[in-house]
Amino acid sequence: MPKVKIPNGLELYYEVHGEGDPLVLVAGTGSHWQKWGMYQLPFFAKHYKTIVYDHRGTGKSDMPDVPYTIPMFADDLAQLLNAIGIKERAHIVGHSMGGQVSQQFAIDFPDKVNGLVLADTGSGPFDGHDFERGIPIDTCMTFSRVDGSVAERLKDSHLGEFWYTPEFRKSQPEIMAKIIEVAMADPPPLKPYLRHIIARQNFNVTNKLDRIICPTLIMVGEDDKFAEGTGAFIKQCRHLYTKIRGSKLVVVPHARHGIFWEQPEFVNKTIHEFLKTIKPAAAH
Repeated sequence: MPKVKIPNGLELYYEVHGEGDPLVLVAGTGSHWQKWGMYQLPFFAKHYKTIVYDHRGTGKSDMPDVPYTIPMFADDLAQLLNAIGIKERAHIVGHSMGGQVSQQFAIDFPDKVNGLVLADTGSGPFDGHDFERGIPIDTCMTFSRVDGSVAERLKDSHLGEFWYTPEFRKSQPEIMAKIIEVAMADPPPLKPYLRHIIARQNFNVTNKLDRIICPTLIMVGEDDKFAEGTGAFIKQCRHLYTKIRGSKLVVVPHARHGIFWEQPEFVNKTIHEFLKTIKPAAAH
């Protein structure tokens, strides 16, 4: 499968599936592209030229031993799209930290974005909402319990209160087993994973949200209130909705942070219906 060397010297792993307007799926903290393969890639590849990739520090992409930042991730994405010949504006769909990258991308590269979907994410601290910088103490305690294993940390997180409602975890044991299997597969080493967390915790574009000018859909699980990192995402997504002009907010019923996997049919359909309202992409 393809890797491409981008101008900053990194080799990034990517895949392209389907035809049509380009759509990029941007993964969250320390996550490779493979979780998109359960529900999103099969669906969106029927309608779009769907691009998935591994951030620096994850999967099969390079893992440079340098501090990571969200603007760095956004620049990586811009260079990747250029390197693989995506000339037209792309739809950008980002989940969690991937939503941070997507916000930064829309701010820094507005001529590369057609439609924007921000899921279970936030812009950083704002009046009435703050959180720890660096590596949160609860995250440190989790790693203490699992002896520093990123794979076990990911399993611990997915089985806990953060990702999925108790009803889903109880009623869908086979799906949960598959989710955990994919999440634990090919985990990054501890150091780049921690660099992802630091980048996420230090992110702040709250005072730049007025620079997001593309059509924007914001989605969040109605019960996405459990977090050891940046806090309740339902509160953060409602804040994004008030600050991004013309944006649309959809609260996903019966879901927490993992809306793409807990309610895939509803989420995929909602995103597709939103993107269909946007004019076809044009080359820039």
